[in-house]
Amino acid sequence: MAKQYALSDRSFASRIFSTQDCGHKHGNINDYKKFLLGLLLTFCAGTLSSFVSAEYQLIEKIVAIVEDDIVLASDIRTQINQIKVSIRQRNAAMPADDILYEQVLERQILESLQLQRAAKIGLRVSDQELSETIARLARQNKLSPSEFRESLEKQGESYTDIREKIRRDLLIQQVQRRSVIRNIKISESEIDNFLR
Repeated sequence: MAKQYALSDRSFASRIFSTQDCGHKHGNINDYKKFLLGLLLTFCAGTLSSFVSAEYQLIEKIVAIVEDDIVLASDIRTQINQIKVSIRQRNAAMPADDILYEQVLERQILESLQLQRAAKIGLRVSDQELSETIARLARQNKLSPSEFRESLEKQGESYTDIREKIRRDLLIQQVQRRSVIRNIKISESEIDNFLR
């Protein structure tokens, strides 16, 4: 004879099992297993989420707000590290960290302003122009475009990141050229002297 569970009808166990003295009538065991599995998965997911959040949470620090853009501390650190690698390769004197920080931050702010200006006036760099610039850089290094790409990747550089950097540089050059042209003022007398 099966034992009767000494629990109230509203208890956890009585909702899972229903036993009688003679009939051995049981609730759906599969439903019980599914319930336990769901409970276990929910617990594991919550625990894993908390662990990942605690161990790998990255807090970004904003070091400058430039109109509609921001400059992140991680971007500054990345550029400083790249500059230091370049300086070591040239066996040059290493500037103090605070000097490097100020120079990199100033350059980042200026670049951000120029790129925002480019976007506002609708300047673009086509993929063809970008590819031609990369091909020219490769020729200057006596490499084909594919060899140039392989060389960058061997040095641990991302070809995609380099392409985007070159695109930004080309946009900045366009902004600078427009600024120079806009600031050139030619008087009527200078035009007359040129035409004579």
